[in-house]
Amino acid sequence: MQIELSIDTSFTKETEYIRSSLASEAGIMGSRAFFCVEKEAEAEYIPIVEEIILTSFKYAYFYKELQNKVAEAVDYAILFAIIDFDSYRERQKVDAACNGREICIDGIYNFAMQELREEWDKLVELLKEFYSNEPSYSDKSELLAYMLQGFKSCYKRARYFVSDVKDVQDIQKVVYYHDKIDVSECSDEVRKLFSVIYR
Repeated sequence: MQIELSIDTSFTKETEYIRSSLASEAGIMGSRAFFCVEKEAEAEYIPIVEEIILTSFKYAYFYKELQNKVAEAVDYAILFAIIDFDSYRERQKVDAACNGREICIDGIYNFAMQELREEWDKLVELLKEFYSNEPSYSDKSELLAYMLQGFKSCYKRARYFVSDVKDVQDIQKVVYYHDKIDVSECSDEVRKLFSVIYR
């Protein structure tokens, strides 16, 4: 049995990601790109759907909400770290939504992931509150140090989809520096911010 993956062609990077990952050309009908894969190839196409929704779309979601807060490398590092938070549970939700013969990736995101986006909204509000206090570089450093484990596994993947990061080397330096920080005494504000995630 064949499975049909589809996505709106306006998602050019995501369409190219599917094409290169599956090593197959898209069929175009109207404004949609279609890719046919064998049902038995779940191990091949499910991770592609996960990456698009939980890396590309999730980054775009948080960046749109927080873009006026993202000014320096440490802010981008925080943003990338957020992408990986709760990723195991989020991937399970995406996997559960990929259960038909037709998998409309942007449709899954827009309709089946509504509960997920509501959770992201809560995190956005906490981050806006954090940034509303005009945090110092030290405050941001503490927050990043607290989140760094997730960031490390994410930023290389996200680079495929993200074009607004000017200097990846700056972010790599920030990560190297913060990897050395002892996070055992994070402030109550930082702990409050991520108690939503670490539950």
